[in-house]
Amino acid sequence: MFFIIYKTILNFILPPGFFVICLLVTLILYLKLNKKKLIKWLLITNIILLYLFSIEPVKDMFVKPLENNYKPITMKEFEEVDSIIMLGGGINSTSFLSLSDNVGVPSNTALARLTEVVRLYNKADKNKILIFLTGGIVYGDDISEAEVYKNYMIDLGVKKEHIIIENKSKTTYENLVNIKEKLKEYKREKTILVTSATHLTRGMNTSKKLGLDVIGNPADFQYSGKYDISSFYPSAGNMMQIKKALWEYIGIVFYKLKK
Repeated sequence: MFFIIYKTILNFILPPGFFVICLLVTLILYLKLNKKKLIKWLLITNIILLYLFSIEPVKDMFVKPLENNYKPITMKEFEEVDSIIMLGGGINSTSFLSLSDNVGVPSNTALARLTEVVRLYNKADKNKILIFLTGGIVYGDDISEAEVYKNYMIDLGVKKEHIIIENKSKTTYENLVNIKEKLKEYKREKTILVTSATHLTRGMNTSKKLGLDVIGNPADFQYSGKYDISSFYPSAGNMMQIKKALWEYIGIVFYKLKK
């Protein structure tokens, strides 16, 4: 219950929910109060913020500090690891796969993480490497995130016996708490943590707090840094990335305070 309330509140605090609230307040003031000057400035402010939060340079201002904290793993570091953790990033639970009876596909965010994990797996020593997939059933889906990722990875050539799933968790913290037990069970000593570049700081902070010995490896980079005229066109994608970045900043603070 707390999980649903927490997610609902944040979705209305962060854009685009924030702008919906602002417009709703403006409408109420218009209907209930004769404050045309205040309403005018609220509308102007909302339009300016809506534009700013939908262009690429502003998006980069939010994502760059998060994505700069960890660099991709080096070959020297990679040779020391015996396992890879992939944090859950959502699924489309009702989508079908071609040539398969399986239902459910990774979300775009999860697919970027999954692709990086498979790429690392293909370069790893198959005699020692294990992949740990996290993610339970969220919002009433019929299949867990981890199971969807496993099915997809097997189709991409990863051996079934090299995949271990954790399918009970709903949050990053729960992902890592449960995976810690799996790592002990399978006697893993050095692990790579793969997740989106904007999400990796929270994942690594949580891992350290739990005493996990992991190397962070970012995927799904969103920072551009190069702009042309199209960078200043409004884009729903930019607003979504700002929302994700703000979600991470809030999550970092929340997890820091969490006992």
